[in-house]
Amino acid sequence: MASSSAPFPGGEMSGLSHLETKGCHNLLGLLDTDKIMALCDTIANRLMQPVNRQDAIHAILVYSQNVEGLLRHKKVHGEVKFKYLAAQGVVVLPSTEKHNLIQYAKGYWEKQSPKLKETSRTSYTDRGHTGL
Repeated sequence: MASSSAPFPGGEMSGLSHLETKGCHNLLGLLDTDKIMALCDTIANRLMQPVNRQDAIHAILVYSQNVEGLLRHKKVHGEVKFKYLAAQGVVVLPSTEKHNLIQYAKGYWEKQSPKLKETSRTSYTDRGHTGL
């Protein structure tokens, strides 16, 4: 698969928001390469032939219909979701069920959205712009 911003001429297919894509990219980075390649085969119906790990992750993100579907996959174990959340500073019990881990991840990404807007507004006004 060639490294491009879109899987086909015309655009992205992903059903993930920008923050979900970024978060899932980081979470998928915690998986072994074999699991990444197998997940890519599953999600892209074996239609993609990724040349490396990054291509496989890109294909997974592009062809995922929604974040819940991606995170529910058997290959994305609860342990991986738990490690991801812990690395982000989200405290959850190790016994937390898979569907709840998904909700914690989604909640974390939703909370990042206002921070990004505030950061971009601050950096804009820091450069001497008043927004008027």
